Amino acid sequence: MSLLSALVLPKTRTGNLLLGAATAVIGPVIVRPILVGIVRAGYEVKEFATSTWQTAKAEALSIRSEAAQQQAASLEAEVSQLRTELASLRTSTRKTATA
Repeated sequence: MSLLSALVLPKTRTGNLLLGAATAVIGPVIVRPILVGIVRAGYEVKEFATSTWQTAKAEALSIRSEAAQQQAASLEAEVSQLRTELASLRTSTRKTATA
């Protein structure tokens, strides 16, 4: 038997009873607050992760909609330019056909 176990573990039934009673009384006083703290910290981490995820989703949605608006605006400008070119080509072809 090692020195540590000889010092910590009692050798009599009364010692075992006292060790069990001390564990039953003091254990919840010490262990319960630690466990409650750990669970509370876990809930806080979950809450933080959820809020971060929701914020990231909102940011991604706003970036996506902004990109779609910019793309639509550039497409409209290009379509307008193509229509102008088409109109000028039509007028130049009519002038060439009549001449």
